[in-house]
Amino acid sequence: DAAADSKVLNNVLPAKPKPFDPANATDLYTNTLLNVAYEGLFQYKYLTDTYELEPLLADGMPVVSEDGLSYTFKIRRDARFYDPQKRVFPDGRGRLVTAKDFEFVVKRLADPAVKSGGWWLFAGFIKGLDEWAAAMKAGTATYDTPVEGLRAADDQTLVVTLVKPYPQILYAFAMGFTFAYPRELVDAFYANILHEALG
Repeated sequence: DAAADSKVLNNVLPAKPKPFDPANATDLYTNTLLNVAYEGLFQYKYLTDTYELEPLLADGMPVVSEDGLSYTFKIRRDARFYDPQKRVFPDGRGRLVTAKDFEFVVKRLADPAVKSGGWWLFAGFIKGLDEWAAAMKAGTATYDTPVEGLRAADDQTLVVTLVKPYPQILYAFAMGFTFAYPRELVDAFYANILHEALG
């Protein structure tokens, strides 16, 4: 349409998307929207005919240990969250994306209470994560409880240690399940639900 605003992206969705939570974005239509609104560590190169990854929020490809069990990811220093409705970040311009955001995202996939459709990506692979999930179910762990194989060494460094080789992990970090979102968003969302439920 020649009269359409050139800054508007129109997408046809033949089915209603699911609730907009990356941890449970298991269908094509929800993922179509997720890929517009969220970003992950990696994305697929658009102009190749192979499944080749390139960094997106990662600052380059990870450093992998010789035994293939340790991955060190660097996070870009210029990526920020954006909140045009100012519901989480009052000025609309959110904080920088950090390694802790990806630690949180992976923990949410493992959290039994979330019932994530993406937990299969990491189940049995990250050192200590299955044990953390069991402790969450038992009520003896929180999101602040450390996981040995999932550690934000600093704001820009995420270290993932595996129990067995899993070269597909890079492709897992290109999926909507692992796209970055701030913990503040989840906390605010559930706080609003609780407030509405209590009147």
